[in-house]
Amino acid sequence: MSNRTTLRTNVRYRLGRGSDITDTMLDGWLNDALIDLCTRRIEIQSLRGIGNAINTVPGLYYYAKSSTAFALEYIEDLTNERRLDVLPGGLAEWLQVKQGASNGPPTRYIVNGNQIWLTPTPDDFYQLRTYVYLYPTWGALATDEPSIEREWHYGIELVATEHAMRALNNDERAAQVAQEFEMWLAQRDTNIKRGVRKAIPQRGVSPATAVRRNFKTGV
Repeated sequence: MSNRTTLRTNVRYRLGRGSDITDTMLDGWLNDALIDLCTRRIEIQSLRGIGNAINTVPGLYYYAKSSTAFALEYIEDLTNERRLDVLPGGLAEWLQVKQGASNGPPTRYIVNGNQIWLTPTPDDFYQLRTYVYLYPTWGALATDEPSIEREWHYGIELVATEHAMRALNNDERAAQVAQEFEMWLAQRDTNIKRGVRKAIPQRGVSPATAVRRNFKTGV
């Protein structure tokens, strides 16, 4: 079992430091590492799920995006039994398309901040379902485990150590731990997993000491 207490102990041991490294500091590095691991380094299949439902209102084009979602993967129109397309070009393209367009069943969308903007603007009541890649979670108790499979908990330990070493201005040791992480991940990355890899877009989360890396798939 890799709960918060266990991972604190392991990271503290790796740092080789004493009481100057507090539990609060360790928790900060562990929390950042969990987000970094799941949103920048590994694609965790169990974090994929159904987000919030959207029930459109005639004349209203913007709706809230699920606050627990790191990334919106796609939207399904249950009323018309089809998937909506992402509008390329973002806000500028959306504004151009919207000018002079008639209302109708939405067929495309963009994510603008914490909102989903549809086009065309709905002309009726439609039931939409969002599919998302969720943020990982972790309770505050020392006995709590992170909300991902235990097989990936060791990765949290390594990434947290890397974050900690960088925060403690030991870039050389941080680079060594980063290499250790890559070697560990490569051993887990079988041909089957490589065959189903699908990198999710890097979005706005930026953990305090995270290093941008390519995703690898965890299935």
